[in-house]
Amino acid sequence: APAGGKVVSVGKLAFPRVAQYTAAFRVVMDISVSGTSIRLFVDLALFGRGRTEVTLTTTAPYASRAPVKDAEVRLVRVLVSRIRA
Repeated sequence: APAGGKVVSVGKLAFPRVAQYTAAFRVVMDISVSGTSIRLFVDLALFGRGRTEVTLTTTAPYASRAPVKDAEVRLVRVLVSRIRA
């Protein structure tokens, strides 16, 4: 974790199987700067087909996790459609 940060949890994230290879993980952390603390998450969506692998990394406030996950799934579907493996 960065200075002033504490990792709260790390785990596998439920994610639709959008490609031949699909995995997703979430890191939740608390960051404190100048006495103000905020909970953030970092999502890693890894997917691929054939010899091509793509990783989407997203960071956002924890309170925004539901709309961000919906956007991640939409973006990953677009990226998968562009894989030419």
